[in-house]
Amino acid sequence: MTVTSGSQLQLECRVWGWPIPRVTWQRLGPDGPDSRVPLDFEADQRLSLRSGVAIAPAGVVVDNATLVIDNVKYSDRDTYVCDVTSYVNNTWRVDNSTVLVRVKGTLCYYLYTSRVGFNINSWYTRGV
Repeated sequence: MTVTSGSQLQLECRVWGWPIPRVTWQRLGPDGPDSRVPLDFEADQRLSLRSGVAIAPAGVVVDNATLVIDNVKYSDRDTYVCDVTSYVNNTWRVDNSTVLVRVKGTLCYYLYTSRVGFNINSWYTRGV
């Protein structure tokens, strides 16, 4: 998934199952798929969680199913992991889904215009 710096990112974890699974979000750590970095919702106020709706049973609300990052920064690029946990038949079942997030920045262009012996110089930015 590619998102532009400064925009809002919403990652949805689509789940199903009964009892209703528990959803948690983390970032993939530097040591590969088995290492995880917890998201710090207290330190980074741009992060929040929203409820979502389960695929099955249809219409059932699932807490924390959507991860929202407001005002995306380049440092938010990473692989995010949605971990789904459920207790079924006296056994804990765990599954996950990952999504790679790429962040595009804004480019800065320099305009140069010459008119009758004087220069008008200006800057502007455009999302890429």
